[in-house]
Amino acid sequence: MDNNKKILIIDDEPINLKLLQKFLEKDYLLSFATDGYKAIDIVKKVKPDLIILDILMPKMNGYEVCRRFKQDEETAKVPVIFISALKESGEKVKGFEAGGVDFISKPFQVSEVLARIKTHLKLCNMQYHLEELVVERTSELASSEARFRAIFENLPIAMALLDLKGNVLVNNSTFEHMIGYTKNDFNDISFTEITHPKDIENDIDFYEEMIEGNIDSYEIEKRYFHKQGHIVWAQINYAVVRDNSHKEIEFIIWMAQDITLRKHTEQQILDYQQRLKSLTSQLTLTEEKERRKLASDLHDHVGHSLALARMQLKGIFESKTETERDVLVKDISSTLLKAMQETRNLIFELSSPIISEYGLSAAIGEWLEEQIEKKYKLKSDFIDHTSKSQKKSLDDNVRDLMYRNVIELLTNVVKHANADKVSVCLSEEGSYLKIIVEDDGVGFDIDEEGHTEKMNKHSFGLFSIQERMSNLGGSFLIQSKPGKGCKVILTAPINLNK
Repeated sequence: MDNNKKILIIDDEPINLKLLQKFLEKDYLLSFATDGYKAIDIVKKVKPDLIILDILMPKMNGYEVCRRFKQDEETAKVPVIFISALKESGEKVKGFEAGGVDFISKPFQVSEVLARIKTHLKLCNMQYHLEELVVERTSELASSEARFRAIFENLPIAMALLDLKGNVLVNNSTFEHMIGYTKNDFNDISFTEITHPKDIENDIDFYEEMIEGNIDSYEIEKRYFHKQGHIVWAQINYAVVRDNSHKEIEFIIWMAQDITLRKHTEQQILDYQQRLKSLTSQLTLTEEKERRKLASDLHDHVGHSLALARMQLKGIFESKTETERDVLVKDISSTLLKAMQETRNLIFELSSPIISEYGLSAAIGEWLEEQIEKKYKLKSDFIDHTSKSQKKSLDDNVRDLMYRNVIELLTNVVKHANADKVSVCLSEEGSYLKIIVEDDGVGFDIDEEGHTEKMNKHSFGLFSIQERMSNLGGSFLIQSKPGKGCKVILTAPINLNK
């Protein structure tokens, strides 16, 4: 790491200073200032390689502090990264206009801050080196050009030199690898033509600001269309190189890092977060629906049976003969038996009463018999290859969650699969319990990661099961195609403490 690189952190909030210190101090030499005036005093003594600067500070805000740094020759070239809770694009523009090279929004991600610091230190070093090469080229043109070409070609980031109109003057091989185009290709096309339409306007605005002399550099994330047609995300840094008078622009340095993988990862995280939000909403609705169903079943079945039994009891007192009372007693017994059965069914739907006493296998077997076969009239197969020792050592949390997952999968089969037959198989694989639930129903499409193609109630249920299995340290695999049924494989550790 860059342990010899010095970073000055300017922030009036001690908690922010401590947080930044925590993850930067092992890789960099750090100095701190809590306001703008102290920073101006410290910066010349410390001579930092990079400055991290808060915007909202008392006495002097970050924009003014940055402007003063840029007005001083000793600190003008030190890259300044603004870090602030302000997120409006106008605030970011102010930061660039003040001379900042980057803008990180609070709350920040540690990995993002580290990546940007490394990038700007690297870019600063390269820019300084390139400027030195330009200044010294008169006497050592041939050798300098050779050294520059070696560095230029072997840089791990894409790089090109552009004229003021944006035409490519020279580029390295990384440039061609990243976007697929060579310098000769740009005789017929421009950067604008391979830029994603949504990114063109913002990039042009900054580029014109730079050409007009209002800013000397800027950074932007944008999309290019690769020559083969796919989209490449890039983090672009533009910087001007001026002549010896420091007035006229000679060319533009264009440097880019391929951040396509990072962008895809960020999108996956956003998609995952959206699935979690949707799942939370769906679970709330499902919970409320189950409450209403339970209340309805208690009222319509158990409550009705108990009310009828009460009326029958009243009839006993009004009966005139023993024969009439015997008939009523039998009716009451039958009514109470029905109420007990209905209550048992409700308890069974909520949680198997035998799972604690007889174990997971017995509970799943009973559910298949009572619900799948008797209630829903489907054929079922139940295979248990687990050992007696496994049944005793199975963790209670694993047992209960695996039971709940299997029941939800079987319920999905009943509601959505239009199946004639379903099977459940329990087995052991080392220290893991494996359960396979398979049906011969209509099946459905899944993507490469095992997700259902369309977000619906069915897929929310599967996503919920997937999350439970992940929390258990297990796995969840779906195999399905339209018209080919569905096979779900659940694996979980037998003992969570191991």
